[in-house]
Amino acid sequence: MGGTFNNSHSFYKCMQREIGNPITITATSIGEGSNDRINSIVKTSDGGYIIGGEGEVGLRKYTSASELEWSVSDIIANVILETKDMGYIVGESNKINKYNSLGELEWTKSIGESNSDYINSVTELSDGGYIIGGSFEGRITVGSDTLTSNGSYDGLLIKVSERGEVERVTSFGGNDEDEITSVTATSDGGYVVGGNFKSSSIEVGDYKFFNDSIEEYNKLYSFGLLVKYGANNEIEWADERSNEQITSVLATNEGGYLVGSCYKCEDER
Repeated sequence: MGGTFNNSHSFYKCMQREIGNPITITATSIGEGSNDRINSIVKTSDGGYIIGGEGEVGLRKYTSASELEWSVSDIIANVILETKDMGYIVGESNKINKYNSLGELEWTKSIGESNSDYINSVTELSDGGYIIGGSFEGRITVGSDTLTSNGSYDGLLIKVSERGEVERVTSFGGNDEDEITSVTATSDGGYVVGGNFKSSSIEVGDYKFFNDSIEEYNKLYSFGLLVKYGANNEIEWADERSNEQITSVLATNEGGYLVGSCYKCEDER
């Protein structure tokens, strides 16, 4: 069994023994500055892997033998998704880029205009399009839609076509900090959205949720929210998780979901 781990701007390729700790078989450092940082590592279908980050890291594609195939500089890669056409969707803080398998840019789409707009997660749908989840503050324009946050941050959900054309934009939020942290496609052609909300109440379609999280030391904790959408972008159900911050959602083969969360965690942005 193999795996890849990262620490700041270094990454290590390891092999797991049957018994005992993993053995480091290669180690690589990228850059030397304090602004060089690895944010994401994704295993690719050709047996290699792709690394995204900040500073000198940028976007780098490696073979299974850890040889550099290509790289893209001047990019802050926070989120990486390998697409069905063997290309890559890369999310920056407020921009989505689509690259082909050779690292050539096919299209780019801006999501807001400031460093207060964040892309946290991307998933590919059965129709070839993509769902983008994140958050924004203030006033932003996405395609032909202009949104204004209700609180300091609102959750943001964007549907784009396989060519990057904006098809639908939705925001979630109340009077405080709200965000979408994870989106994942489901086998029925729909998708599940996970997020965190500190507002006193929010509305999601016909659902309305109130923040009944425990307040301690003058701090109101976030509550987690899960929303299931169908193939036609209709809301099928929504559910909340008090005092939890949802960090990741994964659809299982059995039709259920794995949800990663942190209970009563301190908020960070």
